Formats: sequence, structure tokens, C-alpha cells
Amino acid sequence: MKKGHIGSNFDDFLAQEGLLAECEAGALKRVVTWQLAQSFHQRKRADPRVKPSGSKLGIDATKKIPGEGFKRPWPPLIKMDAAVKAKV
Repeated sequence: MKKGHIGSNFDDFLAQEGLLAECEAGALKRVVTWQLAQSFHQRKRADPRVKPSGSKLGIDATKKIPGEGFKRPWPPLIKMDAAVKAKV
């Protein structure tokens, strides 16, 4: 006998357990970290002077201009679609 799904979805389960906000915050941190890492790896491939220092990564957040060697666009920002906004 095949059993159907119990409950509506995983988000509802996390909400019932009081873990939804914590999980969403953790997921957002991982996505932002991934985007930073992707940006760093692209720069590292393009510029051999960029080298990681052990397990540390320095981030220069000052605005760069083409005269300083910054010629590529910034990565696109993450945007929530309407379904996600409705949940929040």
C-alpha cells in the first residue's frame, strides 16, 4: 500500500518546529557567501596577483573604477520571486 505525503510541505514543518526563520537566515548566508566566493574565484583566474592567504580571505569593499583595473560588472543581486515574498 502506497502512503501519501503527510503534511503540506517542509516549510510548514519547519514553521511548526519554530525553525523556519533560522533556516532561511542560514540559507541566505550561504547564498551570499557562495556569491562572494564565485566573484573571488573569477577575479583570481583573471588576475594572478590575487592569492588566498591560508584560510583567510580579505575583501576590499571600496568602489573601484576602470582606471584602477576594475573592468567587469558586479555580480547580479539575488532577488526573491513573488512566491517567496508571499511567504515572508
